[in-house]
Order: sequence, then structure tokens, then C-alpha cells
Amino acid sequence: MPKMLTAHTFEIDEIDIAISDILGQLQLESRLLKNAVGILSCDVEFIETGVVSAICERLPFEVAGATTLASAVPGASGQRILALSVLTSDDVTFSTAISKPLSPENSGQEIQNTYNDALSKLPGKPSLILSFAPVMLNISGGGIFDHLNSISEGIPVFGSFSLDHTLTFEESMTILNGEATRDTLAMILMHGEVNPRFFVSGTADGNIQRQPAIITDSDGFMLKKVNGMPFTDYMDTLGLKVDNKNAMTFPLVITDDSAIPLAYAIYSLTPEGYALLGTRVPLNATLSIGRLDYNAVLEKTRETMQRLLAEDNIKGILIHPCFIRNIMLGPDSDDEIKTVMDMVGDRAPYHLTHAGGEMCPMTGSDGCLVNCFHSYTLIACVF
Repeated sequence: MPKMLTAHTFEIDEIDIAISDILGQLQLESRLLKNAVGILSCDVEFIETGVVSAICERLPFEVAGATTLASAVPGASGQRILALSVLTSDDVTFSTAISKPLSPENSGQEIQNTYNDALSKLPGKPSLILSFAPVMLNISGGGIFDHLNSISEGIPVFGSFSLDHTLTFEESMTILNGEATRDTLAMILMHGEVNPRFFVSGTADGNIQRQPAIITDSDGFMLKKVNGMPFTDYMDTLGLKVDNKNAMTFPLVITDDSAIPLAYAIYSLTPEGYALLGTRVPLNATLSIGRLDYNAVLEKTRETMQRLLAEDNIKGILIHPCFIRNIMLGPDSDDEIKTVMDMVGDRAPYHLTHAGGEMCPMTGSDGCLVNCFHSYTLIACVF
């Protein structure tokens, strides 16, 4: 089972100071075990100034990660922060790989090639896949996840999509060993007795408007009709006026044959009143309209962290809250991060990173783990 070390720096401009911050906090000489891998999150500016590449060059292991809106590790959090966690173990081995630039035509094959590259460096089948995926306007997050889930063959997939501070995320990047690229997918494979435990926090149950609604027409990622009427017409019957300006404020909770309710974001609306989602829309699935506000976000965060912290022998925690949750908190946008930090305290090392889409397994109706693509959620992986 791996243990986790964490470090951070706020130094964007002075490379030597940033390196000193990271190496001084990690104390690798006395704490590093036989095998190790790094996970890095930061603001885009740390890449532009050369801090990311310089830090990765000084570390004696490979490092994967992505840009984000905000990060937190024990004792530090913020937007203009570089956060680094190190998973290290004597009996778990790690490998990394990054894809060539993805396109709608090649994404499936490139993700398969990336997995094969990482797999070739391991002594056997991986027990966990950590993925750092790009946000791309021409490839949906659900499409990228479908490729990952297909190549995983049941192996748990946990990860996030990159972020930045632009409206269309055109500066967000994934990272491998100091090299940052806009349209690539990076991954870490772990082989051995990892025994990860997964937690998912979505919309508060009391804030879901439950209606006897069935998805009666869909096409790929397009939700066309609900109860026989165009999606926006159905929303009108609930007294909910939805347009392209407020669409993301309505989480769509969809339950299909897997019996796992998942919340998805509306990316855009068509003139016909259809909704483009970030995932494939199952026909005849049940639809509910979620509610997400300040109280709902923090309520579910506390509940989820209470369940997580009830676990025994926690060696480290990876946490990805959806960036939309941050928006829903309004002017108090740091309150979810503060809640997590206060609740974990010094119980265990952790690395929190905002995500532009979340990938985390959930337990299906048969009691087995099912890889899932999420929106609006906080996900966590406990080692």
C-alpha cells in the first residue's frame, strides 16, 4: 500500500526558491521508499515561468498532473499555488505515459496506445488507473471517459479533467515530467496491493426535484425528449426556465439500468429545445432535476468526508471537487476547500484539486465497482 508525501509552493517567478520549497518539505532522503510517482497541480502561470519543468527535473521519479483553478495540501491552499503529492511504496510499482494530441478521429486509438505504453513498464496488470484528461471543445468529457473505461477492462479509473481561468479552458494543460500540453491525456498506472476506496458526493438528496420523467428520445450525447416533449418544454412544465446562460445551474440526475444515479451538466441547448450533455444519454432512463446551492454543496461535502474519515488506516487521500461546485458557492468559493481541510486536519495527507469533470467508480446494484463519469460532484480516492 502506498503512502503519501505532500509539498507546495506559492513561488511563481523564482525557480530556485520554488525548488527549495518543494524539496525541503518532501525530505526525500529519509522518506522516499523503493518506488514513487508524483502528482502535480498548479495554475498555468507556473508552467509559463518554467517552475513546473524545473521542479520535475529535480525529482527522482516521474510526475503527472494537470492545471487547475485551485489546489490544497495540508497547511496550504489557493489558486496561485503549485501542489505536489508523492505516492511511494516498497511493494507497489508505478508507471506513467502521455498521449499524442487527441482529435475526434484518433482519441480512442491514442488512449489505447497510451495505456499500452504505461502497461509495458509494469510487471503485471494494474490495480488502479489515475487519469489526467484535457478539456476539449471538439471531444466531450464523456467520450474520453468511454475510451478510458473501455481499455480499463474493469480496473478502477479515478481522475479529473484539466482547468484554467478562461471561459472556454483554452489554456488548460495536462503535464508529464515537466512537459505541459493542451490536448493530451496523461495517466499513472499502479500495480500491487493498492486497495483504493472511493467516495462520491453529488447533489443533496433533499434538493433533487423528483418527477416521474422518462427520457423518451436521445441520440448519443444529445438529450432530445422527456416524457415525449422537447427537453426545454419539459422544464417549462416544472416552472423552470432554462437557457444557455443558466443551463449549468440545473444538474440532470439520470438513473439507468445500472441503478447508479449520476449528475450531468448541460453543455448547451439547441434551437429545437434539446440539451447537449457531457455523457451518452441512455434511452428510457429516469430523469430528475437537481438543485445545487451553497448549503447543498457543503451539506454533501460534510457527509462524504465523515464517511471517508470513518475508514481505518488512511495513508493518503486524492480529492477532486467539480469547479461548478465552486461557482455555486458564490463569493464564499473557498468554503468547500476550507471544510475539507478543517475536517481532515492532521488525520492524513491529502491533495485536493478542482476538476473540469470527474472520473470515479461507484458501487453498482450487483455490489461491484462500476467506473463512472461525473459532473457537479466531489470525488475522493483513499489509500
